[in-house]
Amino acid sequence: MAKRVVDYTYTFTPTTSTLDLSAFPSFELSHLYFVLDLDAKSVLYAAGSPGLGYSSENAGVLVLQASMAGATAEDNLMIVYDDGSLASAAIWVQLAIGGNAASSSHRIPVEVDAQSSGLAQDTSIQSILTAIGTQGSAPPTLPATSTGIFGWLRYLATLIEAPPVGAANIATSQANIPTTAGGTLIVAARSGAPGVGRTRVNIVNGGSQTIYYGPTGLTSATGIPLAAGASSGWIDFSGALYGLSSSGTQTVYVTELY
Repeated sequence: MAKRVVDYTYTFTPTTSTLDLSAFPSFELSHLYFVLDLDAKSVLYAAGSPGLGYSSENAGVLVLQASMAGATAEDNLMIVYDDGSLASAAIWVQLAIGGNAASSSHRIPVEVDAQSSGLAQDTSIQSILTAIGTQGSAPPTLPATSTGIFGWLRYLATLIEAPPVGAANIATSQANIPTTAGGTLIVAARSGAPGVGRTRVNIVNGGSQTIYYGPTGLTSATGIPLAAGASSGWIDFSGALYGLSSSGTQTVYVTELY
């Protein structure tokens, strides 16, 4: 995934609710995703979100709608902006702390992967805010024990259900596969929720001749060939699988994860 580092400046003035992004080359408001105040732990701007937009914009200077409670001009901001110069599927912004300089014109290195369209998508921001738990126009806030961007990420992680780690059950079986037209059942369907429905299946040809496997009604022309001693590898499939031997009757070994 290609990335590059660029240096832009910004000026944040919470007393007037303004954010000056005019130093961004050819600034376009439609390319701005969101702005986080990492010190005040608040969302200052989120495209398409009621109460987190802007009142006006002129030459890259925005008057923001969000509450400025707790914000100061020296706060470090994370600004997610798509400059549209790279073609890939995501954006990653890495903030370098600006320090306690007298001016709020912090330098921020931004590592960008621009979307292939070159345009910010409001729906992406809305889905992020929904995951955080935003309701109505009130911006989300971090728990008192969390700070900075890593605090946001850890907080998000607590709200998103983790996928299961591996299957809960394993089953093994054998089947004798003759040359019967249309195929003979290798393994029955096993559908349902995790822990009941099969997630993966593996077939090993323990015979001395090639077999073919696939859905019922298969032929040597439509089935997937599996040489003697070969494994199908893990197949993400919960339905029934049938087999057809090229010669004689072959024994196959089946492993199911569910």
